Amino acid sequence: MTTDTRGTVELRFGDGTVINAWERFALRDNYTDPLGSLSFTAKPPKEYWDEYRAKLQKGSLVHLRINDNPQATPIITTSRSTLNKDGLRFEVEAKSVLATPYEGSVDPHIAQHFDNDTPVGAVVLEALGPYGFETIETDTAGAVAAMTGKLPGGRAPAVVVDELKHKDIQAQPSEKAYAFCSRIFSRLAVVLRVNPEGHLLLGAPDFGQSPSYSLVQDSDHSRPGDRMLDEPGIDIVDTNDGQYSECVATGKTAGGKQASASTPRAGVIGDGIERPSSAPFSELAHVTIPAGRHNYKSDGGAAYKPNFWTDKSARDKERCEYLARAMMGVRARNAWTMRCSVAGLVSVSGAVWSVDTVATVYAEAQAVDEDLWILETIKTGEKRGGQRTALTLIPLNSLVLGEVSG
Repeated sequence: MTTDTRGTVELRFGDGTVINAWERFALRDNYTDPLGSLSFTAKPPKEYWDEYRAKLQKGSLVHLRINDNPQATPIITTSRSTLNKDGLRFEVEAKSVLATPYEGSVDPHIAQHFDNDTPVGAVVLEALGPYGFETIETDTAGAVAAMTGKLPGGRAPAVVVDELKHKDIQAQPSEKAYAFCSRIFSRLAVVLRVNPEGHLLLGAPDFGQSPSYSLVQDSDHSRPGDRMLDEPGIDIVDTNDGQYSECVATGKTAGGKQASASTPRAGVIGDGIERPSSAPFSELAHVTIPAGRHNYKSDGGAAYKPNFWTDKSARDKERCEYLARAMMGVRARNAWTMRCSVAGLVSVSGAVWSVDTVATVYAEAQAVDEDLWILETIKTGEKRGGQRTALTLIPLNSLVLGEVSG
Protein backbone atom coordinates (compact mmCIF):
# COMPACT_ATOMS: atom_id res chain seq x y z
CA MET A 1 0.00 0.00 0.00
CA THR A 2 1.32 3.46 -0.85
CA THR A 3 1.17 6.24 1.69
CA ASP A 4 -0.96 8.20 -0.80
CA THR A 5 -3.95 5.93 -0.22
CA ARG A 6 -3.75 5.49 3.56
CA GLY A 7 -6.29 7.50 5.45
CA THR A 8 -6.05 8.93 8.94
CA VAL A 9 -8.88 7.26 10.85
CA GLU A 10 -10.46 8.86 13.89
CA LEU A 11 -13.25 7.32 15.95
CA ARG A 12 -15.06 9.49 18.50
CA PHE A 13 -17.59 8.98 21.25
CA GLY A 14 -20.91 10.76 21.00
CA ASP A 15 -19.59 13.64 23.12
CA GLY A 16 -16.80 14.26 20.63
CA THR A 17 -13.90 12.85 22.64
CA VAL A 18 -11.54 10.56 20.76
CA ILE A 19 -11.66 6.76 21.02
CA ASN A 20 -7.91 6.20 21.16
CA ALA A 21 -8.09 2.50 22.01
CA TRP A 22 -9.79 1.29 18.82
CA GLU A 23 -8.09 -1.67 17.12
CA ARG A 24 -9.96 -2.30 13.86
CA PHE A 25 -13.08 -1.09 12.08
CA ALA A 26 -15.37 -1.85 9.12
CA LEU A 27 -17.74 0.71 7.61
CA ARG A 28 -20.29 -0.38 5.01
CA ASP A 29 -22.29 2.17 3.03
CA ASN A 30 -24.76 1.11 0.34
CA TYR A 31 -26.85 3.73 -1.45
CA THR A 32 -29.99 1.59 -1.34
CA ASP A 33 -29.59 0.54 2.31
CA PRO A 34 -30.68 3.34 4.68
CA LEU A 35 -28.99 1.70 7.67
CA GLY A 36 -25.46 0.80 6.63
CA SER A 37 -23.18 -0.47 9.38
CA LEU A 38 -20.13 0.42 11.42
CA SER A 39 -18.36 -2.19 13.52
CA PHE A 40 -15.20 -1.71 15.54
CA THR A 41 -13.28 -3.16 18.44
CA ALA A 42 -11.55 -1.27 21.23
CA LYS A 43 -9.23 -2.45 23.98
CA PRO A 44 -8.67 0.39 26.47
CA PRO A 45 -6.18 0.38 29.38
CA LYS A 46 -7.74 -0.62 32.69
CA GLU A 47 -8.01 2.97 33.93
CA TYR A 48 -10.39 3.74 31.02
CA TRP A 49 -12.67 0.71 31.36
CA ASP A 50 -15.43 2.62 33.11
CA GLU A 51 -15.35 5.47 30.57
CA TYR A 52 -15.56 3.12 27.59
CA ARG A 53 -18.27 1.05 29.25
CA ALA A 54 -20.34 4.19 29.88
CA LYS A 55 -19.86 5.72 26.42
CA LEU A 56 -20.20 2.57 24.29
CA GLN A 57 -23.63 1.57 25.50
CA LYS A 58 -26.44 0.73 23.09
CA GLY A 59 -28.28 3.88 22.05
CA SER A 60 -25.13 6.03 22.12
CA LEU A 61 -23.81 7.85 19.06
CA VAL A 62 -20.32 7.40 17.64
CA HIS A 63 -18.45 9.29 14.91
CA LEU A 64 -16.02 8.12 12.23
CA ARG A 65 -13.78 10.50 10.30
CA ILE A 66 -11.17 9.82 7.61
CA ASN A 67 -8.60 12.53 6.93
CA ASP A 68 -10.84 14.70 9.12
CA ASN A 69 -13.74 14.19 6.69
CA PRO A 70 -16.94 12.93 8.39
CA GLN A 71 -17.98 9.47 7.19
CA ALA A 72 -20.78 8.43 9.53
CA THR A 73 -22.56 9.30 12.77
CA PRO A 74 -24.37 6.06 13.59
CA ILE A 75 -26.09 4.87 16.74
CA ILE A 76 -24.84 1.84 18.66
CA THR A 77 -27.30 -1.02 18.39
CA THR A 78 -25.21 -3.75 20.02
CA SER A 79 -22.26 -3.51 22.41
CA ARG A 80 -20.38 -6.52 23.66
CA SER A 81 -17.62 -6.52 26.27
CA THR A 82 -15.35 -9.51 26.89
CA LEU A 83 -12.97 -9.83 29.82
CA ASN A 84 -10.14 -12.36 29.67
CA LYS A 85 -6.50 -12.62 30.61
CA ASP A 86 -5.60 -9.98 28.00
CA GLY A 87 -7.94 -7.40 29.46
CA LEU A 88 -11.31 -5.93 28.52
CA ARG A 89 -12.27 -5.68 24.85
CA PHE A 90 -15.37 -3.95 23.44
CA GLU A 91 -17.02 -5.06 20.19
CA VAL A 92 -19.45 -2.47 18.86
CA GLU A 93 -22.09 -2.67 16.11
CA ALA A 94 -23.69 0.58 15.00
CA LYS A 95 -26.20 1.57 12.31
CA SER A 96 -27.56 4.77 10.83
CA VAL A 97 -29.78 6.81 13.13
CA LEU A 98 -32.58 5.74 10.79
CA ALA A 99 -32.45 2.40 12.61
CA THR A 100 -35.01 3.62 15.15
CA PRO A 101 -37.77 4.67 12.69
CA TYR A 102 -36.83 1.67 10.55
CA GLU A 103 -38.06 -0.59 13.37
CA GLY A 104 -40.41 1.81 15.18
CA SER A 105 -44.04 2.33 14.12
CA VAL A 106 -45.59 5.34 12.44
CA ASP A 107 -48.56 7.19 13.93
CA PRO A 108 -51.50 5.14 12.56
CA HIS A 109 -53.61 8.31 12.36
CA ILE A 110 -51.02 10.42 10.54
CA ALA A 111 -53.19 10.80 7.42
CA GLN A 112 -55.57 13.04 9.33
CA HIS A 113 -52.95 15.80 9.40
CA PHE A 114 -52.55 16.30 5.63
CA ASP A 115 -54.20 16.82 2.29
CA ASN A 116 -52.86 15.88 -1.13
CA ASP A 117 -51.08 19.22 -1.60
CA THR A 118 -48.87 18.88 1.44
CA PRO A 119 -45.16 18.86 0.52
CA VAL A 120 -43.33 15.59 1.01
CA GLY A 121 -40.93 17.23 3.45
CA ALA A 122 -43.76 18.06 5.84
CA VAL A 123 -45.10 14.51 5.68
CA VAL A 124 -41.70 12.94 6.34
CA LEU A 125 -40.98 15.24 9.28
CA GLU A 126 -44.40 14.55 10.76
CA ALA A 127 -43.66 10.82 10.61
CA LEU A 128 -40.07 11.02 11.83
CA GLY A 129 -40.33 13.99 14.18
CA PRO A 130 -41.02 11.79 17.22
CA TYR A 131 -37.72 10.04 16.49
CA GLY A 132 -35.76 13.28 16.86
CA PHE A 133 -35.52 14.45 13.23
CA GLU A 134 -36.25 18.13 12.73
CA THR A 135 -34.97 19.03 9.24
CA ILE A 136 -34.44 17.48 5.82
CA GLU A 137 -31.42 18.39 3.72
CA THR A 138 -31.22 17.99 -0.05
CA ASP A 139 -27.62 19.01 -0.70
CA THR A 140 -26.33 15.63 -1.86
CA ALA A 141 -23.36 17.32 -3.53
CA GLY A 142 -22.40 18.84 -0.20
CA ALA A 143 -22.71 15.47 1.53
CA VAL A 144 -20.43 13.81 -1.03
CA ALA A 145 -17.93 16.69 -0.79
CA ALA A 146 -17.90 16.39 3.00
CA MET A 147 -17.14 12.66 2.86
CA THR A 148 -14.63 12.67 0.01
CA GLY A 149 -12.91 15.96 0.78
CA LYS A 150 -13.46 17.02 -2.83
CA LEU A 151 -16.50 18.32 -4.73
CA PRO A 152 -17.13 16.31 -7.93
CA GLY A 153 -17.77 18.44 -10.99
CA GLY A 154 -21.09 18.55 -12.76
CA ARG A 155 -23.24 17.51 -9.80
CA ALA A 156 -26.99 17.71 -10.32
CA PRO A 157 -28.93 20.44 -8.49
CA ALA A 158 -30.56 19.59 -5.19
CA VAL A 159 -34.11 18.26 -5.02
CA VAL A 160 -36.63 21.00 -4.19
CA VAL A 161 -38.62 19.34 -1.43
CA ASP A 162 -41.48 21.87 -1.38
CA GLU A 163 -42.26 21.08 -5.02
CA LEU A 164 -42.79 17.39 -4.29
CA LYS A 165 -46.39 16.59 -3.42
CA HIS A 166 -47.80 13.33 -2.17
CA LYS A 167 -50.86 11.18 -2.53
CA ASP A 168 -52.24 8.13 -0.76
CA ILE A 169 -50.63 8.72 2.62
CA GLN A 170 -52.87 6.45 4.64
CA ALA A 171 -50.69 4.46 7.05
CA GLN A 172 -50.88 0.69 6.73
CA PRO A 173 -51.68 -1.45 9.78
CA SER A 174 -48.57 -1.89 11.97
CA GLU A 175 -46.48 0.04 9.42
CA LYS A 176 -43.01 1.17 10.43
CA ALA A 177 -42.19 4.86 10.26
CA TYR A 178 -39.43 4.59 7.67
CA ALA A 179 -41.50 2.23 5.50
CA PHE A 180 -44.36 4.74 5.54
CA CYS A 181 -42.02 7.48 4.31
CA SER A 182 -40.45 5.14 1.77
CA ARG A 183 -43.81 4.53 0.08
CA ILE A 184 -44.09 8.25 -0.55
CA PHE A 185 -40.63 9.25 -1.71
CA SER A 186 -40.01 6.08 -3.75
CA ARG A 187 -42.90 7.10 -6.01
CA LEU A 188 -41.08 10.37 -6.59
CA ALA A 189 -37.85 8.59 -7.56
CA VAL A 190 -35.94 9.90 -4.55
CA VAL A 191 -34.42 8.13 -1.57
CA LEU A 192 -34.14 9.10 2.09
CA ARG A 193 -30.75 8.53 3.68
CA VAL A 194 -28.68 10.42 6.23
CA ASN A 195 -25.63 12.59 5.60
CA PRO A 196 -22.30 11.98 7.38
CA GLU A 197 -23.48 14.03 10.35
CA GLY A 198 -26.64 11.95 10.77
CA HIS A 199 -29.16 14.45 9.35
CA LEU A 200 -31.95 13.41 6.96
CA LEU A 201 -30.85 13.67 3.33
CA LEU A 202 -33.31 13.43 0.43
CA GLY A 203 -31.93 12.95 -3.06
CA ALA A 204 -31.50 10.76 -6.12
CA PRO A 205 -28.54 9.00 -7.76
CA ASP A 206 -26.41 11.44 -9.73
CA PHE A 207 -25.23 9.71 -12.90
CA GLY A 208 -24.24 12.89 -14.74
CA GLN A 209 -21.44 14.05 -12.47
CA SER A 210 -17.79 14.02 -13.49
CA PRO A 211 -15.67 11.03 -12.42
CA SER A 212 -13.91 11.37 -9.07
CA TYR A 213 -11.68 8.31 -9.43
CA SER A 214 -9.89 6.11 -11.97
CA LEU A 215 -9.85 2.35 -11.38
CA VAL A 216 -7.28 0.42 -13.38
CA GLN A 217 -6.30 -3.12 -14.28
CA ASP A 218 -3.85 -3.35 -17.19
CA SER A 219 -1.13 -5.80 -18.14
CA ASP A 220 1.70 -3.31 -18.55
CA HIS A 221 0.85 -1.06 -15.58
CA SER A 222 1.03 2.01 -17.77
CA ARG A 223 -2.28 3.64 -16.93
CA PRO A 224 -2.54 6.03 -14.00
CA GLY A 225 -5.15 5.55 -11.29
CA ASP A 226 -6.02 3.29 -8.39
CA ARG A 227 -5.04 -0.26 -9.13
CA MET A 228 -7.64 -2.94 -8.48
CA LEU A 229 -6.18 -5.60 -6.21
CA ASP A 230 -5.49 -9.12 -7.48
CA GLU A 231 -7.03 -10.46 -4.30
CA PRO A 232 -9.96 -10.84 -3.90
CA GLY A 233 -9.90 -9.91 -7.59
CA ILE A 234 -12.37 -8.35 -10.02
CA ASP A 235 -15.76 -10.04 -9.93
CA ILE A 236 -18.42 -9.28 -12.56
CA VAL A 237 -21.95 -10.67 -12.51
CA ASP A 238 -24.02 -10.34 -15.70
CA THR A 239 -27.49 -11.87 -15.44
CA ASN A 240 -30.90 -11.91 -17.11
CA ASP A 241 -32.53 -13.21 -13.93
CA GLY A 242 -35.24 -10.77 -12.86
CA GLN A 243 -34.81 -8.69 -16.03
CA TYR A 244 -37.41 -8.20 -18.79
CA SER A 245 -37.38 -7.35 -22.46
CA GLU A 246 -40.44 -5.17 -21.94
CA CYS A 247 -42.89 -4.12 -19.24
CA VAL A 248 -46.51 -3.03 -19.68
CA ALA A 249 -48.56 -1.52 -16.87
CA THR A 250 -52.34 -1.33 -17.08
CA GLY A 251 -54.34 0.86 -14.73
CA LYS A 252 -58.02 1.38 -14.07
CA THR A 253 -60.31 4.24 -14.84
CA ALA A 254 -61.46 6.53 -12.06
CA GLY A 255 -64.71 4.58 -11.82
CA GLY A 256 -62.81 1.37 -11.24
CA LYS A 257 -63.87 -0.19 -14.54
CA GLN A 258 -61.59 -1.36 -17.30
CA ALA A 259 -62.74 -0.30 -20.76
CA SER A 260 -60.61 -0.95 -23.83
CA ALA A 261 -60.71 2.62 -25.08
CA SER A 262 -60.23 4.52 -21.85
CA THR A 263 -58.07 2.20 -19.77
CA PRO A 264 -54.74 3.85 -18.97
CA ARG A 265 -51.77 1.81 -20.16
CA ALA A 266 -48.10 2.32 -20.93
CA GLY A 267 -45.14 0.16 -21.82
CA VAL A 268 -41.36 0.32 -22.00
CA ILE A 269 -39.06 -1.89 -24.06
CA GLY A 270 -35.33 -2.43 -24.26
CA ASP A 271 -33.49 -0.92 -27.20
CA GLY A 272 -33.03 -3.46 -30.00
CA ILE A 273 -35.69 -5.88 -28.72
CA GLU A 274 -37.92 -7.28 -31.49
CA ARG A 275 -41.45 -8.15 -30.38
CA PRO A 276 -43.10 -11.26 -31.87
CA SER A 277 -45.90 -10.44 -34.26
CA SER A 278 -48.33 -12.32 -32.02
CA ALA A 279 -47.36 -10.40 -28.86
CA PRO A 280 -50.17 -8.54 -27.09
CA PHE A 281 -50.38 -4.75 -26.87
CA SER A 282 -49.06 -4.36 -30.43
CA GLU A 283 -51.01 -1.10 -30.72
CA LEU A 284 -49.12 0.42 -27.79
CA ALA A 285 -46.31 2.87 -28.49
CA HIS A 286 -43.64 1.54 -26.14
CA VAL A 287 -41.05 3.88 -24.70
CA THR A 288 -37.57 2.66 -25.61
CA ILE A 289 -35.03 2.22 -22.81
CA PRO A 290 -31.45 3.03 -23.96
CA ALA A 291 -29.17 0.04 -24.38
CA GLY A 292 -26.64 -0.76 -21.71
CA ARG A 293 -24.93 -3.57 -19.83
CA HIS A 294 -27.85 -3.61 -17.41
CA ASN A 295 -30.54 -4.37 -20.01
CA TYR A 296 -32.07 -7.75 -20.81
CA LYS A 297 -30.05 -9.39 -23.59
CA SER A 298 -30.45 -12.34 -25.90
CA ASP A 299 -28.10 -13.54 -28.64
CA GLY A 300 -29.84 -16.28 -30.53
CA GLY A 301 -31.99 -17.33 -27.59
CA ALA A 302 -35.43 -16.23 -26.45
CA ALA A 303 -35.37 -12.48 -26.86
CA TYR A 304 -38.97 -12.01 -25.71
CA LYS A 305 -39.49 -11.96 -21.94
CA PRO A 306 -42.34 -9.56 -21.08
CA ASN A 307 -43.88 -8.56 -17.79
CA PHE A 308 -47.54 -7.48 -17.82
CA TRP A 309 -49.58 -6.50 -14.79
CA THR A 310 -52.45 -4.33 -13.59
CA ASP A 311 -52.30 -1.74 -10.83
CA LYS A 312 -55.68 -0.45 -9.69
CA SER A 313 -54.11 2.69 -8.22
CA ALA A 314 -52.82 3.81 -11.64
CA ARG A 315 -55.46 6.22 -12.94
CA ASP A 316 -53.65 7.74 -15.92
CA LYS A 317 -51.05 6.96 -18.58
CA GLU A 318 -48.36 8.96 -16.79
CA ARG A 319 -48.64 6.80 -13.68
CA CYS A 320 -48.66 3.65 -15.81
CA GLU A 321 -45.48 4.74 -17.58
CA TYR A 322 -43.82 5.42 -14.23
CA LEU A 323 -44.78 1.94 -13.04
CA ALA A 324 -43.55 0.30 -16.23
CA ARG A 325 -40.23 2.15 -16.00
CA ALA A 326 -39.92 1.24 -12.33
CA MET A 327 -40.65 -2.44 -12.95
CA MET A 328 -37.99 -2.47 -15.65
CA GLY A 329 -35.55 -0.41 -13.65
CA VAL A 330 -35.69 -1.32 -9.96
CA ARG A 331 -34.13 -4.69 -10.75
CA ALA A 332 -31.66 -3.33 -13.30
CA ARG A 333 -29.04 -2.60 -10.65
CA ASN A 334 -28.67 -6.39 -10.25
CA ALA A 335 -28.29 -7.09 -13.98
CA TRP A 336 -24.60 -6.11 -14.14
CA THR A 337 -22.40 -5.52 -11.12
CA MET A 338 -18.65 -5.23 -10.72
CA ARG A 339 -16.90 -5.80 -7.41
CA CYS A 340 -13.27 -5.04 -6.71
CA SER A 341 -11.00 -3.77 -3.95
CA VAL A 342 -8.32 -1.12 -3.71
CA ALA A 343 -5.59 -0.46 -1.18
CA GLY A 344 -6.28 2.23 1.36
CA LEU A 345 -9.26 4.43 2.12
CA VAL A 346 -8.30 7.36 -0.11
CA SER A 347 -7.93 7.42 -3.88
CA VAL A 348 -4.71 8.64 -5.50
CA SER A 349 -6.92 11.54 -6.62
CA GLY A 350 -7.04 12.58 -2.97
CA ALA A 351 -10.75 11.80 -2.54
CA VAL A 352 -11.97 9.40 0.14
CA TRP A 353 -13.98 6.61 -1.52
CA SER A 354 -17.73 7.26 -1.36
CA VAL A 355 -21.04 6.04 -2.77
CA ASP A 356 -23.02 8.17 -5.25
CA THR A 357 -19.83 9.01 -7.12
CA VAL A 358 -18.49 8.01 -10.54
CA ALA A 359 -15.27 6.19 -11.39
CA THR A 360 -13.64 5.78 -14.78
CA VAL A 361 -12.94 2.05 -14.95
CA TYR A 362 -10.45 0.28 -17.20
CA ALA A 363 -10.21 -3.48 -16.64
CA GLU A 364 -8.29 -4.87 -19.58
CA ALA A 365 -8.81 -8.56 -18.82
CA GLN A 366 -12.54 -8.04 -18.14
CA ALA A 367 -13.17 -5.91 -21.26
CA VAL A 368 -14.46 -2.93 -19.28
CA ASP A 369 -13.62 0.62 -20.35
CA GLU A 370 -16.31 3.05 -19.20
CA ASP A 371 -17.58 5.22 -16.37
CA LEU A 372 -19.40 3.34 -13.60
CA TRP A 373 -21.36 4.50 -10.55
CA ILE A 374 -20.34 3.44 -7.04
CA LEU A 375 -23.24 1.73 -5.29
CA GLU A 376 -21.43 0.45 -2.20
CA THR A 377 -18.21 0.93 -0.29
CA ILE A 378 -16.85 -1.22 2.53
CA LYS A 379 -13.92 0.47 4.24
CA THR A 380 -11.82 -1.64 6.63
CA GLY A 381 -8.68 -0.94 8.58
CA GLU A 382 -6.55 -1.80 11.55
CA LYS A 383 -4.92 0.81 13.71
CA ARG A 384 -1.50 -0.73 13.22
CA GLY A 385 -2.17 -2.63 10.04
CA GLY A 386 -3.52 -2.37 6.54
CA GLN A 387 -6.45 -0.51 5.05
CA ARG A 388 -8.68 -1.55 2.17
CA THR A 389 -11.82 -0.38 0.40
CA ALA A 390 -14.14 -2.86 -1.32
CA LEU A 391 -16.29 -1.36 -4.08
CA THR A 392 -19.49 -2.38 -5.85
CA LEU A 393 -20.04 -0.54 -9.14
CA ILE A 394 -22.96 -0.55 -11.57
CA PRO A 395 -23.54 1.04 -14.99
CA LEU A 396 -24.66 4.64 -15.17
CA ASN A 397 -28.45 5.07 -15.11
CA SER A 398 -29.01 1.46 -14.01
CA LEU A 399 -30.41 2.30 -10.57
CA VAL A 400 -34.03 3.39 -10.92
CA LEU A 401 -35.80 4.27 -7.70
CA GLY A 402 -39.43 3.34 -7.40
CA GLU A 403 -42.15 1.25 -5.82
CA VAL A 404 -43.68 -1.66 -7.70
CA SER A 405 -45.78 -4.62 -6.70
CA GLY A 406 -45.80 -6.72 -9.84
